[in-house]
Amino acid sequence: MRESGDKVLRLDTLVLNNCQLDDECLNEVAKFAWRVPNLHLQGGVFTPTSMRTLTKHLRRSDADNHSSRIVSINLKGCKLDSESLSELAEAVPRLQSLTISYNNFSGPEGVKTLASCLEECNASERKTTFVDLRHCRLTEGSKKLLSELSKKDKIEFKLW
Repeated sequence: MRESGDKVLRLDTLVLNNCQLDDECLNEVAKFAWRVPNLHLQGGVFTPTSMRTLTKHLRRSDADNHSSRIVSINLKGCKLDSESLSELAEAVPRLQSLTISYNNFSGPEGVKTLASCLEECNASERKTTFVDLRHCRLTEGSKKLLSELSKKDKIEFKLW
């Protein structure tokens, strides 16, 4: 990320899996997350507040005319709930891939917000092609909503 002599060093993937990261850690990571194409935070323990912060920093990079490089985020098994998904949903159309499996989205609000953000985003601006929601305790209504969105907008959702 910094220049070293004549070369610019780039970080393509940041893997912090199973490091027991919490909201405080994610707040620090979020400040530069938009610069890293692939962010793996599997096994962290995050709340809706940290998802709001992550989304805010991704949105700010766009507003500041920084070219966001992030294409993939892995939040598998991070103890996210439906409120966390609602907070994260605004950032999803910017991503090509999102892994949020092994979380608890049993409440329908988060999935509805996610679907709404993906539908409302201009198709030419939306980058999302894949979302992994396996083992997330989705309701039948949520599964149906995502299946319909998948057919309509050509987004692959792994649901089970």
